[in-house]
Amino acid sequence: MNNNTMEKLDYYKLKEIVKRYCVSTLGKNLIDKLIPSSNLKNVKRMMNETSEGRNLIDASYHVPLEGISNINPLIDKMEKGSSLEAGDLTAVSDFLRGCRKLKSFIKNKEGYAPTLSSYGESISEFSDIEEEINRCIRGCMVDSNASRELSRIRRNIDNNENKIKEKLDKFLKSSGNKQYIGEFFISKRNGKFTVPIKSSYKNMVSRTAYSSSDVRFSHWC
Repeated sequence: MNNNTMEKLDYYKLKEIVKRYCVSTLGKNLIDKLIPSSNLKNVKRMMNETSEGRNLIDASYHVPLEGISNINPLIDKMEKGSSLEAGDLTAVSDFLRGCRKLKSFIKNKEGYAPTLSSYGESISEFSDIEEEINRCIRGCMVDSNASRELSRIRRNIDNNENKIKEKLDKFLKSSGNKQYIGEFFISKRNGKFTVPIKSSYKNMVSRTAYSSSDVRFSHWC
């Protein structure tokens, strides 16, 4: 079937309408690639799958597709040797959970959808990976208890930051420094603790005299 015929049949418009009901980009991508088939066997198979899907809907079943998104970019990222961010790992966990729930849902629906139910056998479960990600990631951040080494590192960071805050607090409370300070508070910018210093005294206060590179004295007007 040529493009002119499909245009006259509003085939492409119909595909766009169907895409609005897709839960994931995976479904939308499949519809984009969908073309009419001249193979009678394939046509009958696809029509049968559609009828079975309709049977599930008519039986008031809700097919659990939540979390099943396109993680191919993340897989490509891993295959290239790159690390995944915490949010990426959460997306992978959501995908694995979605696949697991879909397999559990479809496996006992032979009466309504025998063909679709058989497809569930090809869905792999990776519960151990899913559980490990959920253990290590909390709120799109790597949990401190993900490993002993990470826990130790973060504990050291907290201790060092507390020491820096104590030094800066002494700096702010020192009567000899009051004339230099623009505002009496400690803030954090780009990962560095900041103390507002009046611009007129910007060359009179040395950062290294009070702490480390984790401290910045900002100029205040």
